[in-house]
This record gives sequence, structure tokens and C-alpha cells, in this order.
Amino acid sequence: MTNPLNFRKLSNNLANICGIQGHFGETFRILSEILAARESKNDIRHAGFLAQLAYTSEALTNYKQANYEEALLLYSEYGLPERIKETKYMLSNAVRRSGNPKRAREILNEAHREWSEGDRDWTGFDAYYEGLDAFDNGDLSKARRDFSTTLVYPDHNLNSISAHAYLLEIDRREGLLTLEKVEKFIDRLDAFNQDSVLHTDAEPKRPLYRELVARGWFAERFGPFTQPLPGNTITPKRFVLEVQTLGSFHCGLEQTHIKFPFAKAAELLIWLILHGPATREKIIDALWDGSSDPKHIEYGKLALRRLRTSLAEHLPFNPLVYADHKYQLAAELEVKLDARELLEAFETTDLNARHKALEQYSSTFLPGVHSEWAEYMRTRLQDAAFSTAVGLGKLYEPSDAALALWAYRKAVELEPLELDAHQALVQLLQRSGDEVGARLAYQKYTRVLKAEYGEVPTFTFNELLRSTKINHLN
Repeated sequence: MTNPLNFRKLSNNLANICGIQGHFGETFRILSEILAARESKNDIRHAGFLAQLAYTSEALTNYKQANYEEALLLYSEYGLPERIKETKYMLSNAVRRSGNPKRAREILNEAHREWSEGDRDWTGFDAYYEGLDAFDNGDLSKARRDFSTTLVYPDHNLNSISAHAYLLEIDRREGLLTLEKVEKFIDRLDAFNQDSVLHTDAEPKRPLYRELVARGWFAERFGPFTQPLPGNTITPKRFVLEVQTLGSFHCGLEQTHIKFPFAKAAELLIWLILHGPATREKIIDALWDGSSDPKHIEYGKLALRRLRTSLAEHLPFNPLVYADHKYQLAAELEVKLDARELLEAFETTDLNARHKALEQYSSTFLPGVHSEWAEYMRTRLQDAAFSTAVGLGKLYEPSDAALALWAYRKAVELEPLELDAHQALVQLLQRSGDEVGARLAYQKYTRVLKAEYGEVPTFTFNELLRSTKINHLN
């Protein structure tokens, strides 16, 4: 049997080889398998794999900023300033190309403020990512200055090759492209001895490669990069997470039951499904009802870790991502939450969907959880179900007395003290010729009222039948 450590080392080497050869789709697959197989999800090497996976995704024009964010969090926990700065620069590019230029600029400013700290000279690295920002924002003059600075400080071969290619693309756009300039780029490329690096961040530069091929300038060198490599695409698989919250809690992934050793981790999962991305502070505030007790803050951190590890045992990716200072479930997860689906059905105009939802609603939402957010959800479900029951009763009453009686009985079961539901039931039973049933329904309301408040109704059975003004009876 292969030693797991050797397997991961060999897989990592294979991923590096595939990346050098430009087979980024295969690199992405191998790195994803490595991350899924690793037992530790909270160490420095795991952060490195996350960052490597994010960088590979950029070659596939699929900017995985969440992986950079997660790596950054781990580097921060272990106090690695060099890795933090490097990751911030790369994160800024991923965030901008994912459609958030303002946030990208903020991250780049953070990295820029920190780059002078330490022994390493970050001038070239900083200039490269400043150049990317300027290029993407259409400021070609600034991009030219920044990319030129990168070439003066070639502390990162990939960055210097990419910067040189961007300079040629700027020349192409401005009508300044010459064979002599391209030959200098070829010299730099030959020094690195791997043309496949041109696949990295290739999309913005493909017009350049096509232009060079069209002019017959080193067409055999640039021809392979005018189009993406076959297979260099990501088709993410969707994983369906089914969560049951009505009655007993259950969480399953493709027929596999997921266990949570820490109850708050399960509660956190449901809260995130319902409320979406949130900061750690907001999560702790919700799950511990606004407590600022340091003990609860530590419990919150533990709940986040336990949730991630419990889900990660069954998934080939990080299920709880940290992006823009917020925690959220990974986009690859498709979540089916029974309570949310019922609420949506109660609020729809589809009569069949509302009827089916009312049939299914028979248990309490998370009966063992007493946080304010859970109490609010229970009340919301109960109110929606009651309104649906009364509404269906009124809709059914003119044409189907049996269905109307079912709906009114459901309403009485949900809210035993709501007089309007009792009256609707008593009156319909009377009109249907069931005098005994009508009187039994009235007596049931009388018993409930006495048990709850120690009182009896101030109106008689006959008054209840005749009255159309419930408030008057009350």
C-alpha cells in the first residue's frame, strides 16, 4: 500500500509538472484531490495548496478568491508576514477579475503599505500587481510604467515574463509593436526555457499572440497560445447537501449521513444556509444572543472549525470559505433545507404547492435550539402555516367542504387559541349537517381557553354560529 505522505508528495510533483507544461485543468484536478485527502485542514502546507489551487484557477480564467482568502487566514494565524503579503497581491488580482475592483484596490493598498517591512525587496512584485490593476482599469500609461519597473526587478520569473508580454500588448494597442521588441521578449522567454508559461494569465494577451502569428513573427512559438488548451476548463460538480430541521436534525450528502460532534456546528450550518455570508462577530452575536463573553467567542471559533472539518471529510474542496472577511458555504454546494423550502411554498401563489407544504408541516423547527434566531424562525414557520391553512380553507369552502374542513382543522391544530379558525370550523361543520361535530369543535375551544387562561367563552354556541364579527365575540 502506498504511503499517504509519499502519495501526496508525488501528486504535488505531478501537479507542478502539469502546470509547467500548461495542462492547468489536470493541475487543478490533482491539487483538488490533494486538498481533499489531507487530514489536516489548518496547517501551513494546507494554506500553500489553497494558494496554489487559486493560482492555477487563474490560468483557467476561474478566479478562486475564496481559496486565497482561506490561505491568507491560515498564514495570519501562523504569523507568516512574507506569505501574507504575497497572497494579498494575488488576492487583489482575483478579486478585481471576479468583478469587485473597489475591494481589489483596498487589498492592493494593504499589501503596498506592508511591502517595505522585512528584508525582501518587494518593488518588482508590487509594480507587477499595480500594473495589472492599471491595465484592467484602462490606464495603459501607468500600466506601462509599472510593468517596466517589474522588468528592472526580475525577482519572479513568471511575473517578469508576464509583464513583458503585457508591455507588448500595450504596444500593439498603441501601434508601437516592432519585431525588435518581440525578439527581446523571445530572449527572456528562452532564458526561462518554458514557453508553456504563456498559458498563465493568457486571456488578456491572446490578441497579442494572434497578432504576432498573423504577422508571421515567431508564429510557431506563439501559435499554441492563441486559443486555450483543450481540457483547460473547470466544470464544477455540484454536491447536494440535504438538511432536515423539522423534528429531529439530519444532514446528508449523497446518501451519506454527516455527523457533527459539536451541536453549535450544526446550528451554525443552518444559520449560514438561512442568512448567508457573515463575519465571525455576526455569527457569534446570532448564535449566543449578543453575548460578548470571551468563552462564547472561543466557542464560536471552535464551531467554525468543527463545521468545516465535519463537512470536509466528505467533500473534495473547502466547504466553508472565508472571503471578504466573511464566512460562507462553498458555491459548489447545493443546499436543500426543509424549513426554507416550506416557507417558500407557503408564500407562493401555487395552490398545489401550498397544500403539499401544509401536509408536510407537522414538526417543530429545531426543537432543541433556544437561540433567538431559532425562536424567530419557529414563529415565522408557524405563522406562515396558520395563514396558509386559513387561506386554503376559504378557497376550498365554496367547492369542496371536505378539503376546507381539513384546512380549518389544521389551522386549529396549529393555533388552538385563534378564535377565527375555530369559528370557521364550527360554522362549516354546521352548514355541512354535522351538528355533533360542530358542538364538539366548540367544546374543544372552550376546554383550550379554560386550560390556558382559566376562563370560558363569553358567547354561546349559537352566538358563535350566527356571528360574523369575531372581534365582537372576543
